[in-house]
Amino acid sequence: MRTKIVILTGFLGSGKTTYLRRVLEEDRMKGKTTAVIMNESGKVSVDSRAVAGLTELKEITDGCLCCTRQPEMKRAVRNFAGTVDKLYVEATGAANPWDMYDACTDPAAAENIQLETVITFVDAGQWLQVVNKRQRKLMELQVKFADYLYINKADQVQDQKVELMKTLLRRINTHAVIASGSFSALSLPEEPQLCSRKHSFGKEGHSFIDTCTVPLDKPVDRIKLFHWLDNNKQNFWRVKGYVHFKEAPCRFELHYTPGWPSFEMVREKNLSDVLVFIGQNLNKQKITEDLLKMQHPEGETAWLPGI
Repeated sequence: MRTKIVILTGFLGSGKTTYLRRVLEEDRMKGKTTAVIMNESGKVSVDSRAVAGLTELKEITDGCLCCTRQPEMKRAVRNFAGTVDKLYVEATGAANPWDMYDACTDPAAAENIQLETVITFVDAGQWLQVVNKRQRKLMELQVKFADYLYINKADQVQDQKVELMKTLLRRINTHAVIASGSFSALSLPEEPQLCSRKHSFGKEGHSFIDTCTVPLDKPVDRIKLFHWLDNNKQNFWRVKGYVHFKEAPCRFELHYTPGWPSFEMVREKNLSDVLVFIGQNLNKQKITEDLLKMQHPEGETAWLPGI
C-alpha cells in the first residue's frame, strides 16, 4: 500500500480543521483508512479534539512542524507510511510550507508515500485586513505553495471583494484551482492535481518546485556525486536520502543544499538506498542515468544490503 499525503495549510483560523473533520467522515463512508498528523504551537492541542475518534491521530504540540518538531514529524510519517490509504497533515497556521513539504518527503518512507495534493485555506475577511508585513509574507507563501486555494468565509464579505481576492491570489499563484465558499465546503475530484511540484515558488518568477525519488542498488563514487551535485546546484535546491559510497562498506545519510554537502553513517538496517531531489525543472530520467554512471561497476566487491 502506498499512502497518499494531503497537506493542509492556511493561516490561523482559516478553516483547516473544519474541512478535515468533514473529509475524514467522507473517507470513512467510502471505506478508506486514514490518519492525521496535527500540529499546534501551544503545549496543549485544542483542534485535535475535533477529529478525535474519527481516525488514527498523532499530535505534535509546543513547536512547529517546520522547525523544532520536524524530526518528530518525520517519525510520524514513517510510522503511517504504507499502513493507511491517506494521511492528512495539518500544520499550525504559522508554519512555513516549504519546510512542511520537506518533512513530507522523508527518504526513509519514499517507497510507501506519495504526496497527493496541497490545500491552502484563506480567510476572506482576514486576508483583506492584514497589515502586519511578516504575517502577510507568510500567508502569501502559503498561497504560492497550494494546488488548491479555498477562499473560506466568503459569506462574511461582499461578492466583489471575493472576486478581487481571486484576482489577487491568481497573481501570486498561477496554477492552483481557486474556489470560494463558506464552512470549508471544498470538494476535490477523485484524482486531485498536484501543481506544487511545478509551481512558482522562489525569489524568481520562473522558479518551479519539482521532486523526484531515485532508488539505488549499488554504491556510488562520493567525489563524482558531490561534483555532480555542485554542477547542478541551480536545479537541486535540496537533496536527501541514504546511500552507500564505494569507499566504505556502510550506509550514510546524505543531505545537500547548494554548496553544502554533508553525510553521516547510519546503523539502521531497515532502510533502502534512495535519493530524493527537490528543485527546479528536474528530469528524472537524466538524473537516474547520471547516477547510474557513478555507481559501483559490476564485478567489483559489492556492499552487503542491510549494512
